[in-house]
Amino acid sequence: MLALGVLAGPELAGQLSARETGHGTYNNGTAWATNTDRGGRFPFDGRLRADATAWRGRVGVNASYSYGSANAQAGLVGGPVREAYVRTLRWGVAYRLR
Repeated sequence: MLALGVLAGPELAGQLSARETGHGTYNNGTAWATNTDRGGRFPFDGRLRADATAWRGRVGVNASYSYGSANAQAGLVGGPVREAYVRTLRWGVAYRLR
């Protein structure tokens, strides 16, 4: 028999680190590179999360999606104003101990 568990609600996530790295060339041929720490801007992110698990006995297959509310590009200097929010899709296997 297959049982389905569904969950929706808030989630609070903490940031361990954030780093911007990259390199490239401008249109005029000038090279650029960046390796900048972006941590500390938003140490916590409140998210909305939806989760579904299909159970068969003690084993389950899980899928969840969360949508963050903290703008990772807030306060950046230069360039146009942009927004970057965390959106996470998770897949996994679960096991019930009891």
